[in-house]
Amino acid sequence: MNTSRASFLHLTSGGSLDSAATSAEIVGVINAAYYGAGATHNIETTRIYMIGFSEGAVVTDLTAYWYNEQIRAVAPYAGGVTGKPLPVTRDIPVYAICGTADSGYSGAQSALAEWTNGGHTTNSAWVSGIGHSFSGLCSSGPSPSSVYQWLSGASFSTPVNSAWQSTGGGGGTGGSNPSGGSGGATPGNQTRSVTVSGLGTFDYYLYIPSSYNPSTPMPVMFAFHGAGGAGTAPAAAQAARNDWSTVAGSQGFIVIAQAATGSSGGWLASNDSAILNAIISDAFAAYNIEQNRIYAWGFSAGGHFLHLLALQNSTFFAGYGVSAGALQALAGTSAPANATRTIPVDLHVGSSDSVVPPSVVQSDRNNFQANGWTLGTNLWYTEFSGGHTYSTTHLSEIWNNLKNHSLP
Repeated sequence: MNTSRASFLHLTSGGSLDSAATSAEIVGVINAAYYGAGATHNIETTRIYMIGFSEGAVVTDLTAYWYNEQIRAVAPYAGGVTGKPLPVTRDIPVYAICGTADSGYSGAQSALAEWTNGGHTTNSAWVSGIGHSFSGLCSSGPSPSSVYQWLSGASFSTPVNSAWQSTGGGGGTGGSNPSGGSGGATPGNQTRSVTVSGLGTFDYYLYIPSSYNPSTPMPVMFAFHGAGGAGTAPAAAQAARNDWSTVAGSQGFIVIAQAATGSSGGWLASNDSAILNAIISDAFAAYNIEQNRIYAWGFSAGGHFLHLLALQNSTFFAGYGVSAGALQALAGTSAPANATRTIPVDLHVGSSDSVVPPSVVQSDRNNFQANGWTLGTNLWYTEFSGGHTYSTTHLSEIWNNLKNHSLP
């Protein structure tokens, strides 16, 4: 479909990745399996795999990142994408293969390391002396049959979705898409823990409303606290959970709050994304989550982190809110333009905020509008009388703006 160049990748005039167009290209590939070959052959749609060489490896890595729910496992040969702010919806297995004499060898290693650090099942074959050659990797490295055996047998905890609906911009399964968990404690405040290889064991904090019933999937709100200094993150996470619980109890959704791992109580994107990935796997296995209605909110440093997380995972979150956070702190001002979906966004800021001045958030609002967001439809801006703070009234406003938006 790419008429400008013989590639699955689409680039902007400046040479950077056109995420929306590339995502649509990948949807066409997946649809070819479901509705092309699948129209005449009986395809087992929970066992679709993808491999790719070189630029095809970049597409394969992006497919695992954007459409992991529809693909069972992937094998990028001599390529990949770095800078993926994991988590993703499903813990997809990844097998990376590259020659040690390939100029892209270190990049392929870095791309795989992100999946490994994110808690995914991974494998690698770094083939000695082989350059940028697919045939060389197949003859001197793992055989195609052994790669397939690994892909088909690799372990994962989240099932592959067998249904597929698409309009070209993002994957989905329709309906409420329940996670199916039924083993968590209820109701009220709960604490659970996850262990991440190389990082350690971490507590996270939940609120389960009394209306929760394991037989009915329920929306979830992830809450990301602000930075309050060394050693303050656990208490800040619990405070954010407690502030949201008032709204959650009356509106009927689960709250999940993670504690940041930065030395000053703030967020470390690489480590905290890996921990969040583990939290998602654990919570969604314990509670029946409505996966088309996953929301998030962040305050101050948590808002900085959430801009980065949500805009680069815009097909995972149904919408998000930021109180006193800024794009340029972590995500960068180009983040809205690079998002694959115009994800609903609520921005709140105090008129006398000296930490994140209103002018900064106004600039963010204008940035979203310039890239296709519409005020009152999928973008909300509220400037209230006050400083660097938020209230439960603001949280209610954010929830009311986001709650009717869901993934397809």
